[in-house]
Amino acid sequence: MNLLDRKSIANLMMNNIYENYEEEKVKNTKKENFDFIHIFIFYNKINIFTHAEDEYHETFPAKITDEKWFNDIFFYLMNREVKDRKFIPKDRIEDLKKFLNKKERFLKLFNPELNKIEFENKDYDQDYYEIEYIFCYKEYKINFEYESMGMKSLFRLFDVLDTINNGGIVFVDEIDMSIHDLYLNRLIEFFAENGKGQFTFTAHNTSILDTLKKYKNSIDFMTEYQEIKPWIKNGNYSPRKQYLEGMLPNMPYNIEYYDFFEIFTTSEEEG
Repeated sequence: MNLLDRKSIANLMMNNIYENYEEEKVKNTKKENFDFIHIFIFYNKINIFTHAEDEYHETFPAKITDEKWFNDIFFYLMNREVKDRKFIPKDRIEDLKKFLNKKERFLKLFNPELNKIEFENKDYDQDYYEIEYIFCYKEYKINFEYESMGMKSLFRLFDVLDTINNGGIVFVDEIDMSIHDLYLNRLIEFFAENGKGQFTFTAHNTSILDTLKKYKNSIDFMTEYQEIKPWIKNGNYSPRKQYLEGMLPNMPYNIEYYDFFEIFTTSEEEG
């Protein structure tokens, strides 16, 4: 039974908490605090991916009393207008190596020319390393900062995708940005068949509709009035055909190719 048809995941979770509250017998803990703990755990299962241009903050262990940390790392995280720097606790360096190995194998599927991903770490302070990633190819190496937009997007995207198979809840904005549609459809199909968490994303690439139509309740459209409308099967029409031919209500189909003539005119015509 698909319980999410009637209730949100948060509501289902809270019902479960209330039903089992007496059995837990947590001493000296008010029910409101108990609820908060579970909501916080739920919050930690949610992973949100946006492209760098849309990011405004990141979660990071705060050391507000450390003036150097506040002026450097915190300022960087809030502004993101400086070099793409990464920081990691020194006791997590071995975990980084293992995770980077998985990420490397993932990226090789999209670019077989990639041999290895290395990283350079230098002391930032007594608790943190500053990390720089290096992409190694057969005849050259390149810093992550100068990699292609597609490789950088996939590198960052893996961080959230890896949590889906562990029951994570993932939201990705514009998943089709800088990813070839063939690879993208294979990636979506994998998680549709094997994912153990919840995967929600936005996209402009209409080829994804042909992949998603096989899975029930998997397609929603955004209307020109900012309404979310689920796709409802209509005979043998595919969702992509319905979308591209303007067969769906309130879709923004008000532009023709000739509308651009009055925009892209030559200087002589303007004179």
